[in-house]
Amino acid sequence: MRSDTAPDALCVLFVTIDAAHAAAFARSAVQTRLVACANLLPGARSVYWWQGELCEDDEVLVWMETRAQDVERRIAALAELHPYDTPKIIALPPSAVHPAYRRWCLTETEPKTEPA
Repeated sequence: MRSDTAPDALCVLFVTIDAAHAAAFARSAVQTRLVACANLLPGARSVYWWQGELCEDDEVLVWMETRAQDVERRIAALAELHPYDTPKIIALPPSAVHPAYRRWCLTETEPKTEPA
């Protein structure tokens, strides 16, 4: 099994967000290469406590893949893009990844330099 800090290790990020911000959030995460891909799964119903109140909201679950090596930095950057005060951003290690997808994901999350 791969170590979370192995240079070729990936992780899956789960994020919940309101529908009005979901597409822009996902697009920004991909454009800035924080993640290789973002899948928007509408229809999530969240039930939670917030500031002493029981809340229920319709949200979108955003499933994203990125490199595990610097995931804490990526999570912090995603939190800056997210409209919530306390965004739900959870990283999980996949037990297996198709090799071609792993290579693609790593390539798409490398910092890109602009030509001189």
